[in-house]
Amino acid sequence: MNPVWVRHAPVRVSGLCYGRCDVPTALPARAAAAVVQARLPARSWQRVWTSPISRCFELAVVLAHALDAELRPDPRLAELDYGKWEGRLWEEIRDSEAGAYTSWMADWQRQAPPEGESAPELQARVCHWRAEVEPRPEDLVVAHAGVIRAWLAGLPGGSWMQAMSREIPFLRPLEIDDDGRFARP
Repeated sequence: MNPVWVRHAPVRVSGLCYGRCDVPTALPARAAAAVVQARLPARSWQRVWTSPISRCFELAVVLAHALDAELRPDPRLAELDYGKWEGRLWEEIRDSEAGAYTSWMADWQRQAPPEGESAPELQARVCHWRAEVEPRPEDLVVAHAGVIRAWLAGLPGGSWMQAMSREIPFLRPLEIDDDGRFARP
């Protein structure tokens, strides 16, 4: 009983650490929604869940309206919080905070960026969302790659290493079974 996942449109920034930052997308929400709608399986959509971050939220608003579904923003679907690194260039972080950067890169599966969130914390909030709302196949979730990977890592037998090895394409609906296999509609 899993929802259909959609990653937001590609962003128009390069080299920037932008987990929670609002950054512009390469497509306006209406154009991105048209791409998603053309790829969605035919069904009666009930709810469109979304991260409150604009690159997801704006797309979800258009999709919810077009699909005549209830819009359900939820902060637990926000991308990983990179703390003090948010909005900075990765190159600058690497050069100015070499110790913290190297430490996090070596142990990203357990460690958080300074004042940020760890992968297990992200996974815990996504799993809490799942347990509380019990998403269904009639639910569409507009989210970030990190959130989708947290879902995959939280499946029985899932892991962060497996989740990180999966491509999470932009604007392509993903039906994910309980074994973590993708069925692209």
